[in-house]
Amino acid sequence: MSDQYLGVCEFLFGEAEALDRRRYLEWLELLAPDIRYRVVAGANGIGFSDAYQFPIFDDDARDLKLRVHQLSDPALTHAENPAPFTRRFISNIRVLPGAAEGEVKVTSYILLYRNGGTINEQFLYSGVRHDVLRAEGVSFRIARRDVELDCSVVTSPNISSFF
Repeated sequence: MSDQYLGVCEFLFGEAEALDRRRYLEWLELLAPDIRYRVVAGANGIGFSDAYQFPIFDDDARDLKLRVHQLSDPALTHAENPAPFTRRFISNIRVLPGAAEGEVKVTSYILLYRNGGTINEQFLYSGVRHDVLRAEGVSFRIARRDVELDCSVVTSPNISSFF
């Protein structure tokens, strides 16, 4: 395994840990100033092509900062108070050269377990992530993230988790 591949894996695992521990300000530091963060749910069945997707998030850096502010303030998160338990599992990591100098394209699978705060509701989200990471010093920043969830219907009452 190359040093670059191991560095990408360490970056992704560290990001997952920061999110699971609700260290959202630390997570924001992992994002490039021009980030684009998209999450879609797929459609399947008769009459739908593989490319038919329903957007859930389509955020830039400003939108993500607002989400973090909301999640970090208990007065603004009645549905998230107490905070849910989450665990992210990242696997099937593939790293390819990016389009620009210092960038890499990363594909990974994510499994997100979420257990609601006051009620015992459990949700599993699985999907594939397509990232563009920019080298910065000895680590990376996320310049783009496209998440394709493996579901056509999101059953949880809200999605306040980052993938």
